[in-house]
Amino acid sequence: MDVIGEVWVSVAGSAGVAGLLDVLAAWITRGRGRSVKLELNGQVIDATGLSRRDQRRLIEEWIARQREIEE
Repeated sequence: MDVIGEVWVSVAGSAGVAGLLDVLAAWITRGRGRSVKLELNGQVIDATGLSRRDQRRLIEEWIARQREIEE
């Protein structure tokens, strides 16, 4: 079954984004064909097809950039 969906989420600051990304990273690794693409402040992250370790690295770098933008 193919499911196409889009979810809009509002979180408070980079800490909220970090928590959301942890949940999404866990979800994407539980099934084949899952993808996650996020955009915040014009910055896009796409964790599709990455290993858990590479996802974590990408997410941490993206969060660091978001914190710089917030300051």
